[in-house]
Amino acid sequence: MKVKVAGVQALSYYGEEEYKNVEVAVKMIREAAAEKVDLVVLSEGFPGPNSGPMDSGGKLPCRPMETMREMARENRVHLVVGELEENPELGNTYYLTLKLISTEGEILANYARRQPDHMELNAVLSGGKEHVLPFSNQKGLSERELHGVVDTPFGTVGLS
Repeated sequence: MKVKVAGVQALSYYGEEEYKNVEVAVKMIREAAAEKVDLVVLSEGFPGPNSGPMDSGGKLPCRPMETMREMARENRVHLVVGELEENPELGNTYYLTLKLISTEGEILANYARRQPDHMELNAVLSGGKEHVLPFSNQKGLSERELHGVVDTPFGTVGLS
């Protein structure tokens, strides 16, 4: 079986303009889908939010992840996308995540980075969000869940 993969490393926007990354991602996903790819892989933290406001400062109608789920459905492609995810258990802390989204828009895997950067570097890279935590398996996830390993129609995909 042949599998066609598109790796996307787009010029990205930072901080208050980060919301524009969604438009860039949508364009790239549509271009890749027109080439009949099976899987589109965006770069770490893309389209976000990562360095800008977690709610896009009200400049987007929904969270970027919802748009990415819609793009997977609309274009019938699997997507790997990134975002900074708020930690619901400890305020002002975050996880840097990668998600695998199915052609139906379902999040099949959610991998949280195990080794974040130093706090000072996080503050620079993530728009002042210095508390990007390493993920610990406190929820008792299986090894496959912990490392974002999922069976897809074209083979097994891992996100770690």
